[in-house]
Amino acid sequence: MQQPVTDKEVLLAQYGRDGQLRGADLSFMEIRAMDLRGVDLTGAILVGSRLYDMVFDHCIMSEIHIQETVLQNVSLMGSQMDHAFCQRASFVGCRLEEANLQYSRLLMCNLEAVPLCRADLRMAQLLACQLDRADMRGADLSKASLRESTLDHTRFIDCNLSGADLRKTNLYDAYYERVQTAGTIYYGKSPWDGQNSSVTQLGRKLVVFDGE
Repeated sequence: MQQPVTDKEVLLAQYGRDGQLRGADLSFMEIRAMDLRGVDLTGAILVGSRLYDMVFDHCIMSEIHIQETVLQNVSLMGSQMDHAFCQRASFVGCRLEEANLQYSRLLMCNLEAVPLCRADLRMAQLLACQLDRADMRGADLSKASLRESTLDHTRFIDCNLSGADLRKTNLYDAYYERVQTAGTIYYGKSPWDGQNSSVTQLGRKLVVFDGE
């Protein structure tokens, strides 16, 4: 691990081009207390890195690669993270409100208690992820896969789960209110059965088994 980088101008000068970080390899770095909002990090690579107290609000981060990386107190609000790949990344105290995560792949990541309010997670794959106590208010998870993920005590309010894959997903004591569920895929009875919540389109839900 290199010495911590805390100066934005130094980071951009050494690893960027034209004030942006497109395709930059920021692996095995420790970056602290930096405001990079609006910076283009398309295709950037972070493997084995440590990011603390950072701001990436409204950044372009399409196709970013984040692996074995710790992000602590990092704000990614409104960031463009479509087609991102994240594996064994830990998002501790991070914020992802209104982030665009369409077609992203998150494998075995820790997003416990992360706010994902109004995030766009259409067609995203969140597989074997830790999402306990996540805030999904207003999030769009249509056709997303949450297989083998844990979402205990997660709040699904004004959420679109149409076509989402919830097979082998742990949803203990999750809360549902005004949730769209047309075509949601799950094993057995619906996760929201017996909940004191208003789930819309309940009559159009579909139970699908894949023979596993």
